[in-house]
Amino acid sequence: MKKWSKGLDALTKWTVSILFTVIILFLTGISIFGNCYMDNNEFTYFVSDRAWMHMLSITVVLLIGLSYRKFLKGKLFERSKKIIWMVVMGVYLIIVTSIALYLSLEPRADQKHVVETATEMLHGRYTAFAKGGYMDLYPNQTGIVYIFYWLFRIFPFGYKVVILLNVIALLVIFLGMTGIGRVLLKEGQERYATGIMTMLFFPLVCYVTFIYGNLMGMALSTLGLYATLQYLKTRKISWISCAVVASAFAVLIKENYLIPVIGIVIFIVLDFFRTKDKKSIGFLVGLLFLTIGVTSVAQLHTEHITGYKKSSGIPSLAWVEMGMQEGYTGYGWYNEYNKKVYKENDCDTKKAKRQVKKDLVVTVKTFASNPAYALKFFYQKVASEWNNPTFEGVWINNTYRRELEKVEVKPVSKFFTTMINEPGRKGIKEYCNLFQTLTLVGVCMWLLLGRKEVKINQLLPITIFVGGFIFHFFWEAKGQYVMSYFVLLFPYAVRGYQHLLKQLEEFCNKKEETWSVRCKKNRGVIVLMAAFVIILLVSVAGQRYMDKVVGFQNAKYEEFLREGNK
Repeated sequence: MKKWSKGLDALTKWTVSILFTVIILFLTGISIFGNCYMDNNEFTYFVSDRAWMHMLSITVVLLIGLSYRKFLKGKLFERSKKIIWMVVMGVYLIIVTSIALYLSLEPRADQKHVVETATEMLHGRYTAFAKGGYMDLYPNQTGIVYIFYWLFRIFPFGYKVVILLNVIALLVIFLGMTGIGRVLLKEGQERYATGIMTMLFFPLVCYVTFIYGNLMGMALSTLGLYATLQYLKTRKISWISCAVVASAFAVLIKENYLIPVIGIVIFIVLDFFRTKDKKSIGFLVGLLFLTIGVTSVAQLHTEHITGYKKSSGIPSLAWVEMGMQEGYTGYGWYNEYNKKVYKENDCDTKKAKRQVKKDLVVTVKTFASNPAYALKFFYQKVASEWNNPTFEGVWINNTYRRELEKVEVKPVSKFFTTMINEPGRKGIKEYCNLFQTLTLVGVCMWLLLGRKEVKINQLLPITIFVGGFIFHFFWEAKGQYVMSYFVLLFPYAVRGYQHLLKQLEEFCNKKEETWSVRCKKNRGVIVLMAAFVIILLVSVAGQRYMDKVVGFQNAKYEEFLREGNK
């Protein structure tokens, strides 16, 4: 039995590691040499990037890291770390709250629909649940609508209560990621770097004004992941309760957070086979029971309030087919296919599903008969999702000029709106662009220098990341969908830079050893430096060729920037 368990662990570790390595290397490559930016209409431009700028940024980070490692290890930091963290968190909350108060606009699109549906429920109007209505099409929104219904019923602030909850959610994400870093990283002080990275990840701040379930669901999912890692480490029942409740309600808020739940289930099963601990069985039963239970309660009570049975709605397969079609704004992005196929089949889920299956067969045959087109399609789809450095955060807060003309803009509000519109948001995009590459390069360093030290349970966040990547490879494409998975890379990026800095210190300090001996002991550093040089040479010599092959749209994007500044 033990041999079988060890074999299962090894299979999981190797499968996840190989998939993760391939994905990260691909994402790192496209991040260094190219980028994806969105205009006001959500259209994606594929723009060439300056690799030398990324290399310079990495060099600066390493120099800062080498300078401050002694400080981090010293008594000064130990004595003052609590004060430092209180100050940092205080400033962070002030900035986030300011953005929440002064940058919030009226909700649009799906935000508007769920807010209006919840508000109408309070006033006894249930047209959204009728055949052809919003909730008939998208019954997956039942959870968030139900939560908004109760929030609006309890608090008299309307949808602004969601913004305040988003601020709290952001704090929970920050604390949760700091905790995950504490579990995954061995050395003490460096664990705080995960929290710092989370703070510096500006797209998260942008989502404070998003009247939807993204941040609240992400906060609960992060908390569930942290609690699961703590349980696997300490075996305490209290962590089971926390993980189960947080993960279940995350799924209620947004069904996308079912992917982390699946990842947790896999690792708890592995844990049971390894340890034979009956508490893991209780964990599984509790997680599955509560996840199904809270969604069922929300559904049944909504049906009781509205008098409408929950619709089967648009078949899930329609999002897969749409994710394999050309969208208005990019490959695999929204093009109303799911909505059209449902209404064209008389809002009948079974009939719509049959039609989707037929369309999907045609799509697959098209890709099979034209591999070049398939390669281009999925390359651009993945790039538009994962190589969008703001993860739609800036676009979400885009305040169209026609909207600003309708309202009196306060000085503070004007500052923020100017910052996220052209030309201000260009600087934000550049910052997010560098941050994204720094993160991915850090993970590459970890894969090269530190992956072998990681135990099976510490691969849980990576497994969730791989699951999210595979799922959204086929599902409808959106940068906002994959943001929560990108955040999971932060602890591994920190560990990667930590390993490199340590080896650089050893390489530079051991002057008594010959160069050949030092190079042999620090082969990882040598490989990274060689990759560094190669990237610089390629960026200088082959950029024009790459521009033609990839089909970068620099001229079109520059034209958009000029139009945006008028």
